[in-house]
Amino acid sequence: DNRTILEDNPVFMDVLSNDYDVDNENEQLVITIAQLPSHGTVQVATNPNGIVYSPSHDYNGSDSFRYRITDPDGAWGEAVVNITISPVNDAPQPSSDSYSNINAAGATLRILDNDVDPEDNINPASVTIVTNAEHGTITVNTDGSVFYLPDPEYFGDDAFVYSVCDTEGACSQATATLWVTAGNGPPHAEDDYLTLNEDEPLLFNPLDNDSDPNNNIDPLSLTILEAPAHGTIDYSGESGDLIYIPNPNYYGIDKLVYTFCDLGHPPLCASASVFFTINAVNDAPVTANDEIAMFDMSIASINVLDNDSETENEAMSVSAVSESPTKFGTFTLSADGSFEYSSYPGAYCNTDTIIYRVCDIHGACSDALIIISIMPLDSDGDGIPDFVETLDRDTDKDGTPDYLDTDSDNDGIPDYIESGISDACDNDSPVDTDGDGVPDYLDLDSDGDGMPDASEGTSDCDGDGIPNYIDEYDDCADRLHMPRYFIPALESTWKIQGIVDYNDNELSIFNRWGGVIYHKSPYDNSWNGTTNQNLFGSGNLPEGVYYYILRVGNDYYKGSIYLKR
Repeated sequence: DNRTILEDNPVFMDVLSNDYDVDNENEQLVITIAQLPSHGTVQVATNPNGIVYSPSHDYNGSDSFRYRITDPDGAWGEAVVNITISPVNDAPQPSSDSYSNINAAGATLRILDNDVDPEDNINPASVTIVTNAEHGTITVNTDGSVFYLPDPEYFGDDAFVYSVCDTEGACSQATATLWVTAGNGPPHAEDDYLTLNEDEPLLFNPLDNDSDPNNNIDPLSLTILEAPAHGTIDYSGESGDLIYIPNPNYYGIDKLVYTFCDLGHPPLCASASVFFTINAVNDAPVTANDEIAMFDMSIASINVLDNDSETENEAMSVSAVSESPTKFGTFTLSADGSFEYSSYPGAYCNTDTIIYRVCDIHGACSDALIIISIMPLDSDGDGIPDFVETLDRDTDKDGTPDYLDTDSDNDGIPDYIESGISDACDNDSPVDTDGDGVPDYLDLDSDGDGMPDASEGTSDCDGDGIPNYIDEYDDCADRLHMPRYFIPALESTWKIQGIVDYNDNELSIFNRWGGVIYHKSPYDNSWNGTTNQNLFGSGNLPEGVYYYILRVGNDYYKGSIYLKR
C-alpha cells in the first residue's frame, strides 16, 4: 500500500482493500502489526477492519510499517504500507512576558525574544496589539519589539495582549504584564494620640491619618516595631485595625511604634508612634466569701476584710446588708471588718448566711457572703457528738465521762471505729450490731457471740471482711492449734496458730510436778523453751514433757508439749 497524508493528522487505512484470500471473505481475516513505523504509531481497528496510523508530532517525510493478515486456518501473508507525510504549516508559539521597574521614560520591550515557531518562520512585521495597555500607550516597531510609555504619575500593574504570525500567515496571541515604578512616592506616617479609660480596650486604626501620594497603602504590611509597655495589641481584620488592651488597673501613659509600606516594587515604607493616655477609673473593692466552721453553743470571730482587697489601697468600710437575717445565731459586724457570731443552743447541723458589703472612700462597693456551718460539739474528737454521748454518763466507770472518753467501754477498740458514724449531721445513730439496745461503742460484746470485744479485737480471722468483734459467726476458736512438739533448735519459739486474733488470752506452762515454769498474758508466741519464773532459776529447760493451760476469753484449753533438745 502507498498512502500520502498531512502532518499531525491521523488516518484510517483500509489495508484489505487490495488484499484477498481465495478461501475466505476479508471479514474473516485477522490483521496484526508485523513491524512498527519509525515516525508514528499504528493501531489495529475493527468494524471495519483496518489500521489507524498517527504520525509523530510535527514530523513530515517518509515512513512505513509492515502488517500481517491471517485466515481462520492459520495461513498468513504480509505486506508493507509506505506513507508520505506532507508538511503542514504550524502557527507560532508565543510565551507570556513579564517586565518590572519600568520608569516614567518608558521602555522598549522585545516581546518576540521568548517566542518560537516550529518552522522557524516568525514574521516580526506581523506583530499587532490585540488589547491595549490600560495605563499607558504602546508603539509597535518594525523589528517586532514594542515601546511602552506609562501615563504621567502612574505606577502599578499594567498589561497588553499582542498577536504574532509566521510567514505563512498562521498567528497566535500572548500577554505581556508590566510593573511601572514611575511616580511611586513614599508614604507619610503621622503620630497618633489616643485617650481611653483604665481597664477598657480601644479599637483604632493607626493608618487613618497616614497617607500615600499614590494612594497605595498596603494595610497587610502594618507591623508593630515596638510593643506597648503597659498593655497588649491584637490585630483585628485586614484593614489595619488594632485593639489596644491596657494592663489590669493600669493608668498613665503608654506607647507603641509601628511601620507600614505601599504596594510599590520595591515597596516604600514609613513609621510612626501611637501615644496612649489611660485615665484612672475608681475600682470597687474585690471581695471574697468567708466560710466559718464552728461548734454549736460556741462563738466564732474573724475579720471579713482579711481576704478582701482594694485596688487603689484605699481605706474600706464594712456593713451588713439589711436583707440578710440569721436563723441559728446572732452576730455583730463592725465597720473595720470585725465579725463575731454566736450560735444558738441546739443549732448544730445548720448553716447561716450573711451578706456584707465593702465600700471604698469613693462609694464603690462590692458584696460577699459569710457562710457559717454549725457542727455538733464533739469534745473528745471520736466522731460521736456530745449530745449523743450525753454529759453525765461514764460507761466504764473510769472517772472520765463518755463525751470526753475515746474508748467509752474500755474494750480496747476506739469509739470512732465502733460508732460507725462518719457524718454526725447525716446520721447520728451509732451502730448496734447485735440489736440489744446498746450501741457497739458501749457494748463489751458487740456481736453477742459470748466472746468479749476485748478478746476478739479488730482482726478478721476468717477473712470475710467483717472484724471479729462484730462477726457473730467468725468460728475462730476452731482455728487455734497448739503444737504437741517443740524443738527450739528448729523453731525459735512455740507458736500457737490463730492466737494473734485474740487480745484477751493467757498462757501458763507447768512441769510434771505442777510448778509454773512459764507465764505470759497475753501470749504472743514468744516462748523459746526457757523459764521466766524466778523459782526455777533461768535458762533452758531440760528435755521432757510439759503441760499448758491456755485461756482465751472465757474458754480454756489444756494439753501437753514435748520439749525436744
